[in-house]
Amino acid sequence: MVADRRGATERRLFWFLGALAMATLAWLGRGMTFWSDEWAIIANRSLTNPATWWAPHNEHWSTVPIIVYRALVETIGLRSYVPYLALVAILHVLIAWLTYRAVERAVGPRTALASGAVVLFFGSGFENLYWGFQIGFVGAMLAGLVALEAIDGEPSPRRAVVVSIALLVGVMTAGVGLFFVVAAGVMLVAEPRWRRWLWVLAVPTVAYAAWYVLIGRSGIGVFRDPFTAQSFASIPVFVVRGLEAGLGAATGLPILSWGLVVLAAAGSAIALSRGARPSGRVVALAAAVVTEYVLIAMNRAGVTLNQVDYPRYTYISGILMVQFLALTLGPALAAIRARAVAEHDRVRWRASLALAAAILTTVLTSNVALLVAGRGLLLDRASITRALISESIRPDPVPGANMERDLVLVPAPVIVRRLVADYGSPVTDAILPWAVEPIQARHLAEARGRLVDGPPPIPPDQ
Repeated sequence: MVADRRGATERRLFWFLGALAMATLAWLGRGMTFWSDEWAIIANRSLTNPATWWAPHNEHWSTVPIIVYRALVETIGLRSYVPYLALVAILHVLIAWLTYRAVERAVGPRTALASGAVVLFFGSGFENLYWGFQIGFVGAMLAGLVALEAIDGEPSPRRAVVVSIALLVGVMTAGVGLFFVVAAGVMLVAEPRWRRWLWVLAVPTVAYAAWYVLIGRSGIGVFRDPFTAQSFASIPVFVVRGLEAGLGAATGLPILSWGLVVLAAAGSAIALSRGARPSGRVVALAAAVVTEYVLIAMNRAGVTLNQVDYPRYTYISGILMVQFLALTLGPALAAIRARAVAEHDRVRWRASLALAAAILTTVLTSNVALLVAGRGLLLDRASITRALISESIRPDPVPGANMERDLVLVPAPVIVRRLVADYGSPVTDAILPWAVEPIQARHLAEARGRLVDGPPPIPPDQ
């Protein structure tokens, strides 16, 4: 109870920051609209036809986001993108809260507040925060963290059910869920009290295996065959680069990130030399990040340039690395402060506070800057989407337009016309019409070119 009272202020501050983060994301997300992969769900999946819920989206089992997304389409339509981004923001704030919870238990409320603040304004993963389609990645990560949260407590049948269901929801949401099945398995083995509960992995593992064998194999190899010597050979470099990307996302600066890794390794070595047992969660977090980049390497490495650095991926690895660094460095910093207070060493106490403040300021500044920069990229996407939609629904199509041809970024114009008739037009925004910027002339020209000549050819793999 004392610990709960001591952390009450920090928890209130976290939820204040959570509300501020929601408002910030809503403001920065104004004027955006549907992009690319979202249209596959809008056009090809149906809330009233369960047969469309199970086929993979690329290589992902996406039943949960398909149902949720189609429910939004049926109830809200395409007239406004605001509710879609609001759902992503809510899921994201819950991820930040679970980060806070994990760090608070192990290190204390102040480090938890700092970690939660970084996650709340995590511009290093801006693509997942400005793209409604990413309820898949964000939702799967939330489900995985719920499972780890349950394992962090005392074993019980109720917690075991929560772990099993959360992991099942995760794998049914996106391939990201697989990272957390591995993490949960590592954590269950690392925590002796949980070892007899390893059976909780059976439900998500068997369900995913059944889906993969019966349905999911059709989505594997959309971009490349993952079971080749070339795919396996790409794993080591991809994992190393992925760890760099995740650490850079977590810290704001690559140089700072490797310095913190050295400090974390040194702190862990000292703790082990004194007989301390490594935290099961720390090992699980590292396993999840490695699994992430192993699977991405097998499926996506070489498909496009700099795939490893995509914000949709660094969102996951970066947030996991925030937890990893907090759980490894936090105790060391707390010990330094405690010793300085005990010895009345004001210089050391102030130095530890200054170091922590400098690190936090650097990380937050970098991430807020990326949130602002990421907005520009997504607004550019919104402009080309609106150009394609506006040209597709024109009563007098541009001469030579092929109305049956798939435009890739949106469906064929005949399908776009049907969707707009059924669900409204995303060319403007019914909730925030003033926030929609005029379509750029270059995007209108590109849209007309796509209607006449088709989409530009996809460049060969790099």
